Amino acid sequence: FDAPPTLPVISVSTDSLNLWDNETGIYVLGDTYENKNPYYGANFWEDWEKPASIEMTGIDGGRIFSLNCGIKIFGAWSRARPQKSLAVFFRSEYGDPVLENVRLFKSKPITSFKSFVLRNSGNDYDYTRFRDGFMTDLVKDMDTDIQAFEPAILYLNGQYWGQINLREKINENYLAGNHNVDEDKVDILEHESSVIEGSNADYLELLDFIRNNSLTSDAYYNFVAEQIDIDNFIDYQLSEIYFNNRDWPGNNIKFWKPQTEEGMWRWIMFDTDFGFGIYNSNDFTLNTIQFALEPNGPSWPNPPWSTFLLRKLVENTRFKHAFINRFADMMNTTFTGASVVNKIDSIAAIIQPEIQRHYNRWGTPSPGGWQNSVQTMRNFAMNRISYVQSHINQQFIRAGIFEVTISNFPSAAGSIRLNTIEVSGESWKGKYFENVPILLTAKAVRGYKFSNWEVNGVAVLDQTIELNLKKATTIKAIYEQTIDDGNSVVINEINYNSAVENDAGDWVELYNWGRTDIDISGWILKDDDDTHQFVMPENTILKSKEFLVICRNSANFGVVHPSVANFTGDLDFGLASAGDVVRLFTSAGELVDSVAFKSELPWPVEPNGDGPTLELRHYTHDNTNAVSWKAAAENLGTPGRENSVTTGADLIAGSKSEKQLLIYPNPFTTETRIKIENSGFEPMNVQIFSMDGRLVKSEIVNGDEFIWMGDNQSGQKLQSGIFICKVQSDNQLFTGRVILGK
Repeated sequence: FDAPPTLPVISVSTDSLNLWDNETGIYVLGDTYENKNPYYGANFWEDWEKPASIEMTGIDGGRIFSLNCGIKIFGAWSRARPQKSLAVFFRSEYGDPVLENVRLFKSKPITSFKSFVLRNSGNDYDYTRFRDGFMTDLVKDMDTDIQAFEPAILYLNGQYWGQINLREKINENYLAGNHNVDEDKVDILEHESSVIEGSNADYLELLDFIRNNSLTSDAYYNFVAEQIDIDNFIDYQLSEIYFNNRDWPGNNIKFWKPQTEEGMWRWIMFDTDFGFGIYNSNDFTLNTIQFALEPNGPSWPNPPWSTFLLRKLVENTRFKHAFINRFADMMNTTFTGASVVNKIDSIAAIIQPEIQRHYNRWGTPSPGGWQNSVQTMRNFAMNRISYVQSHINQQFIRAGIFEVTISNFPSAAGSIRLNTIEVSGESWKGKYFENVPILLTAKAVRGYKFSNWEVNGVAVLDQTIELNLKKATTIKAIYEQTIDDGNSVVINEINYNSAVENDAGDWVELYNWGRTDIDISGWILKDDDDTHQFVMPENTILKSKEFLVICRNSANFGVVHPSVANFTGDLDFGLASAGDVVRLFTSAGELVDSVAFKSELPWPVEPNGDGPTLELRHYTHDNTNAVSWKAAAENLGTPGRENSVTTGADLIAGSKSEKQLLIYPNPFTTETRIKIENSGFEPMNVQIFSMDGRLVKSEIVNGDEFIWMGDNQSGQKLQSGIFICKVQSDNQLFTGRVILGK
């Protein structure tokens, strides 16, 4: 390279005739074209694909990939620019049908690509060169389908070709990678209803229904909501409105659905370059809500067909309130001025070192002009929200906008679900609209339970409340401390290969051995593949001493086990009959329990298709150890009830004198208190075991409490993990699990 790279480098090589030949070159005007911008008829407007090779290296010079490919000129009017966008395709005819095992984009875990785009920044060519990438990156954690974005440097046939943006290409492969759908069974449409892939028949039928039925009726609205992903549509619309993208909604529209019974239409965000004040530094003042609802707009940018869906949906009160509250939620979080400026600055810092060299190559943007354009975006971010709030009020409400102050007490005892966002900590402020009720639900963490709300000083007992604001409002969720056994949930029984004659499908049973109910909503069950995930439904409470079965196929499970009611599902992955891993995580990603089982000795072999299940001998046993498991004594196992093997000589820890320990806090990082029922102050032997059965700590205690610092017998701090605590005297035995955090 002619200079040390400041960004990843992409090198594209092809026969020079493929680029510059007057008759066949894709980068030139050719002989027949209109003599005005954008030069329709030029070679670069042809749908020509040329063979090439492509290599990508990191800033450190390490090769990321090197493959053969096809290249096309990509984009609309920006094709006329000296630096053009390229679409890159991997095909069998070039010898490399797919780019595999490469994570091109930090924001997405996708590692397989059949195509991508090297984008010249479109309308933002002369300005910041990251405007569209920034906007889509800003909303990537919302319910949006966006093109991932990575700035890079391009070399073309060995020559420095400037700064370029690596982007996902929107096609059926994009949908397969982002949504795990069959790429051969999708409908992809653009503009009013033009077909890219599949068919537009379902969409045209939906439009016809909406034209002929008033969505003020909840029944008709519900029918539409079964065919449109409402959450996605709301996030898509409000994002474009917030951006003030004026090359939309009559342009740059693509939407799709899988060709399945439950498939719903979703909208894809792309080419948002017109947003964030690209041509006018005062664009933050513009009323884009009115623009997006215009019933009689011109053919561009907002013709009637392009505003039709939003106009009809806001006729329904439920949708309108959901739209307004979601917009308010985002303006109070993702779209706050400080948050957006931080995002702008973080991306600008990545691209800025390359701007001078890019300017030397192409003459635009100048470093000073680039800085001015970035500042325009910052100004937009700092000023936009107050105008949008006013526009919402003018369009829908014509009433008050009030500040809401929300807190949890104690601050670490819980969090509050406010509409669509989570509020935690001691104090949070946001603005919401009069006559648009807000919904709040208090969620206590383990060790606490919800007590009551204080709304402007008045106690309210319901855990979920709906408030119609009439003034500035202070809301406090109050919690009470409870006994907490920590992560008292264990993987207790596994059915990984049913007998053919009684195929219930794969299932896993959880057991809560603790003294308190645990809300496991949002907890995640995985096998050995991190992409295989089942998220526990909302309001899933695993009560003390109760079981929950998670099924791969609820219908099959119900047929084989008709008396079992405490199950959920369905898993979209199965467990391997040769052995697999079952892992349980909290919603925060903390590991609760993990079992790596096999179907060969020393593990029980009967559960592999013979009828019995794999049962844990006792919840205190190390369930990573094969000897802690047995084949169920009952054919088909014991889902939803006590295991069949926790009896007799199998289990010393299961004797009648066994009691549970109160351990708090649990999990812990510095110290935990192990409470002992020892009113007679007799000598008690406290033992701490690792999950592989090693004794790591042993002490004789004469009192009713033992404080453990997470150390071993030599006083050395142990690695984080799950441990078993046993406290015993001549006639008593107490047990409990304790988790040492990082």
